[in-house]
Amino acid sequence: MTQATVTGPTVLPDLPDAQDKLDFAPYANTLRNIILNSNTQTPLTIGIFGSWGSGKTSLMKMIQNGLKRAARSESERETRAIWFNAWLYSKEDSLWRALIMQVLAGVRKWRSDDPAAIKDLDELAEHLHRAVGPAELGHLSITAANLLKEKGADSAELTLTLQHGLDMLESVAQARQQGQPEAAVALRDQVQRATAALEQERIEALDKFQQNFRELIKKYVLPYGCLVLFVDDLDRCLPDKAVEVLEAIKLFLDVPGCIFILGIDRDVVERGIRLRYGEMGADKEGDDVIDGGRYLEKIIQLPFVLPPISPDAMGKFIATLAPGLPDPECGLVFAQGLEPNPRQVKRAINIFTLMWELSRNKQELAPLIEPVRLAKLVVIQQRHSELYEMLRDDPAQLIAWETFFRRQQDHAGFTAWERE
Repeated sequence: MTQATVTGPTVLPDLPDAQDKLDFAPYANTLRNIILNSNTQTPLTIGIFGSWGSGKTSLMKMIQNGLKRAARSESERETRAIWFNAWLYSKEDSLWRALIMQVLAGVRKWRSDDPAAIKDLDELAEHLHRAVGPAELGHLSITAANLLKEKGADSAELTLTLQHGLDMLESVAQARQQGQPEAAVALRDQVQRATAALEQERIEALDKFQQNFRELIKKYVLPYGCLVLFVDDLDRCLPDKAVEVLEAIKLFLDVPGCIFILGIDRDVVERGIRLRYGEMGADKEGDDVIDGGRYLEKIIQLPFVLPPISPDAMGKFIATLAPGLPDPECGLVFAQGLEPNPRQVKRAINIFTLMWELSRNKQELAPLIEPVRLAKLVVIQQRHSELYEMLRDDPAQLIAWETFFRRQQDHAGFTAWERE
């Protein structure tokens, strides 16, 4: 038996598009050419600034595809692109380590036919593990007096890493069996020494990692070209996590042979700086000393702010997204009434599609709902929620406003927004 095909309204997914639907090609080509130019000095960090949903990821995808398709001349370098989705790893305790491991994996793939490179990469990963591994296992908090069951024993709570804590428990048990009153003090001193030694070990491992990473890139990347690391979805991370990624790039990866392209919402980073540094970042009056803008200037050498999408480009974008709108003027209403934000436009079209299909499926509503007027209501709902609540209570107000604005405008200047 042949199964019937069910057709229904098309809902738009919230996915980046590597095809140029927003006239981003001039931006993508210019940035791609800067990256490929062998005269461009590295390290270089490019920041693509834009609000949430403004098309940062789509532009980055276009740049990445442009690097893959580039027919290189003698003046252009070879590149190996690595894509890091910060939000995907945002639940990790050390987001910065996930970023570094992604970079090492990219180098490993590029130089997979070189045994010496693989060996050096393995050693570098081991240095990274030593730097953060023990601390990430967790912590134990113990009170010596409770463990030793001795009157007068030091009751201070001691916090130590899980790895050292498990080792200490054996010492505690032995001290308790021997009934040594001074064991609490000795235990505290032992914990402090172990903690200091662990911290020193971590610092040395991080320093060693920085040195070895620089040498590895110099040896296995620079002779061939450069790594291009795309860092996406920073604005989906918690603000302090976004700052953690930026600091990792500056502290560990900012070496010759590397180019970084970051999609950034400035507001997210500035909130992250306030959260991360708290009172340390403010003066006595409470004003910010660690300024978000200046902070970014130290990390990003080439900022690119996404220009506003023109109404014409937005109209073409909507026509491409939703060619089957019940009235062509619906697209003009969306282009003129919504913010020029691709994600918000997709959301509004999805809401319109849902409401239009619902009206078609209710016989009493079908003859009453006009598509252009419905599009206007969706725009008002998305941009002016309080006004939408008023219209929901008194729908006739929309018709009254349309009539009023038509009278105020010259007939030759009508747009779809003023027409029924």
